[in-house]
Amino acid sequence: MLVTDVSDFRLGVARYCGLLHTPNPKQEELAAAARRVFGEDGFDIALECVGIEATLSAAVDTIGKGGTIVVVGVFGEKPRVAMGLVQDRELTLVGTLMYRYQDYQRAVALMSSGDVVTFPLETRHFPFDRYADAYEFIDGHREESMKVFVDVSP
Repeated sequence: MLVTDVSDFRLGVARYCGLLHTPNPKQEELAAAARRVFGEDGFDIALECVGIEATLSAAVDTIGKGGTIVVVGVFGEKPRVAMGLVQDRELTLVGTLMYRYQDYQRAVALMSSGDVVTFPLETRHFPFDRYADAYEFIDGHREESMKVFVDVSP
């Protein structure tokens, strides 16, 4: 598995969680990292979780022939996609946005059993009556944050 991010803090959290390959694209291009980790054939599946044209383009440019790109990120602007590469490499683009009730049930069960540990991803909690402070915190600490929570119960 390979995870990229422009935040060294978030990459450090990924390494803490056991991910071995965590290049920062400001220091190593995705194509070079993919060759180093997966060899010349590259990777078969990519999750685009940012929602910007640059990351979608990097996935299209780098994924192996016949690969699948799952678009998770929410795009604020319409991205341009090199459809010639999508066609030539026989890529599959899959969009996803919604979760089902069963997904939440499964996630709660995995966290309750300890099979999935979330504490490394939890940057800070705010009580509900201080929700505005949570948004201010996020704005001021974007590069040093993973997930900020607004707790709805004490």
